[in-house]
Amino acid sequence: EMSMHDIESMCWIGGLHDYYLVSYDAIAGGAFSTVYTAIAYNEEEDDWTGEEVVVKRIPLEEDDDILEVYRELSFFRDCEHENIVKYHGAYIEDDYCWIVMEHCLIGSL
Repeated sequence: EMSMHDIESMCWIGGLHDYYLVSYDAIAGGAFSTVYTAIAYNEEEDDWTGEEVVVKRIPLEEDDDILEVYRELSFFRDCEHENIVKYHGAYIEDDYCWIVMEHCLIGSL
Protein backbone atom coordinates (compact mmCIF):
# COMPACT_ATOMS: atom_id res chain seq x y z
CA GLU A 1 0.00 0.00 0.00
CA MET A 2 1.28 3.46 -0.93
CA SER A 3 1.77 6.08 1.73
CA MET A 4 2.60 9.76 1.76
CA HIS A 5 6.16 8.75 2.63
CA ASP A 6 6.47 7.04 -0.78
CA ILE A 7 5.48 10.29 -2.52
CA GLU A 8 7.74 12.43 -0.34
CA SER A 9 10.73 10.25 -1.23
CA MET A 10 10.23 11.23 -4.90
CA CYS A 11 9.71 14.99 -4.38
CA TRP A 12 11.27 18.09 -2.95
CA ILE A 13 9.39 19.32 0.09
CA GLY A 14 8.48 22.97 -0.46
CA GLY A 15 10.49 25.38 -2.57
CA LEU A 16 8.43 25.29 -5.77
CA HIS A 17 7.88 29.04 -5.67
CA ASP A 18 11.61 29.67 -5.19
CA TYR A 19 12.28 28.18 -8.64
CA TYR A 20 9.07 28.70 -10.62
CA LEU A 21 6.79 31.70 -11.03
CA VAL A 22 3.37 30.06 -11.47
CA SER A 23 0.54 31.74 -13.36
CA TYR A 24 -2.64 30.69 -11.62
CA ASP A 25 -4.74 30.92 -14.79
CA ALA A 26 -5.41 27.25 -15.47
CA ILE A 27 -4.66 26.05 -19.00
CA ALA A 28 -6.10 22.56 -18.42
CA GLY A 29 -7.70 20.53 -15.72
CA GLY A 30 -10.00 17.77 -14.76
CA ALA A 31 -11.23 15.80 -11.79
CA PHE A 32 -7.72 14.74 -10.82
CA SER A 33 -5.54 17.83 -11.42
CA THR A 34 -5.14 21.39 -12.68
CA VAL A 35 -2.38 22.53 -15.04
CA TYR A 36 -0.78 25.99 -15.04
CA THR A 37 2.06 27.62 -16.95
CA ALA A 38 5.12 28.82 -15.08
CA ILE A 39 8.43 30.52 -15.75
CA ALA A 40 11.62 29.07 -14.34
CA TYR A 41 13.97 31.23 -12.33
CA ASN A 42 17.08 32.05 -14.36
CA GLU A 43 19.99 31.86 -11.91
CA GLU A 44 22.51 33.31 -14.39
CA GLU A 45 20.39 36.43 -14.98
CA ASP A 46 18.98 36.50 -11.43
CA ASP A 47 15.43 37.00 -12.74
CA TRP A 48 12.35 35.19 -14.01
CA THR A 49 13.42 34.82 -17.65
CA GLY A 50 13.99 31.08 -17.70
CA GLU A 51 12.21 28.36 -19.61
CA GLU A 52 8.42 28.30 -19.77
CA VAL A 53 7.12 25.07 -18.25
CA VAL A 54 3.81 23.61 -17.13
CA VAL A 55 3.03 22.72 -13.56
CA LYS A 56 0.45 20.07 -12.81
CA ARG A 57 -1.14 20.50 -9.36
CA ILE A 58 -2.60 17.36 -7.82
CA PRO A 59 -4.33 17.28 -4.41
CA LEU A 60 -3.04 14.80 -1.86
CA GLU A 61 -6.23 14.34 0.10
CA GLU A 62 -7.14 10.67 -0.25
CA ASP A 63 -5.36 7.33 -0.61
CA ASP A 64 -6.50 7.15 -4.26
CA ASP A 65 -4.74 10.49 -4.91
CA ILE A 66 -1.51 9.17 -3.42
CA LEU A 67 -1.58 6.04 -5.60
CA GLU A 68 -2.24 8.08 -8.78
CA VAL A 69 0.54 10.53 -7.96
CA TYR A 70 2.95 7.70 -7.22
CA ARG A 71 2.19 6.07 -10.58
CA GLU A 72 2.63 9.33 -12.46
CA LEU A 73 5.88 10.25 -10.71
CA SER A 74 7.27 6.75 -11.27
CA PHE A 75 6.48 6.97 -14.98
CA PHE A 76 8.16 10.35 -15.46
CA ARG A 77 11.14 9.53 -13.26
CA ASP A 78 11.88 6.25 -15.04
CA CYS A 79 11.09 7.30 -18.61
CA GLU A 80 13.30 9.61 -20.62
CA HIS A 81 12.67 9.68 -24.36
CA GLU A 82 12.61 12.39 -27.03
CA ASN A 83 8.92 11.67 -27.75
CA ILE A 84 7.82 12.00 -24.11
CA VAL A 85 7.37 15.29 -22.28
CA LYS A 86 10.49 16.16 -20.29
CA TYR A 87 10.06 15.88 -16.53
CA HIS A 88 11.75 18.63 -14.49
CA GLY A 89 10.86 17.44 -11.00
CA ALA A 90 8.12 17.42 -8.39
CA TYR A 91 7.44 19.32 -5.20
CA ILE A 92 5.10 18.84 -2.27
CA GLU A 93 3.64 22.10 -1.05
CA ASP A 94 0.35 23.07 0.60
CA ASP A 95 -1.15 19.53 0.50
CA TYR A 96 -0.53 19.27 -3.25
CA CYS A 97 1.99 17.54 -5.45
CA TRP A 98 3.26 19.94 -8.11
CA ILE A 99 4.77 18.16 -11.13
CA VAL A 100 6.92 20.38 -13.36
CA MET A 101 7.18 19.39 -17.03
CA GLU A 102 8.22 20.69 -20.40
CA HIS A 103 5.64 22.96 -22.01
CA CYS A 104 4.36 21.51 -25.29
CA LEU A 105 2.30 23.86 -27.41
CA ILE A 106 0.44 21.15 -29.32
CA GLY A 107 -2.66 20.38 -27.24
CA SER A 108 -3.13 18.05 -24.30
CA LEU A 109 -1.01 15.01 -23.60
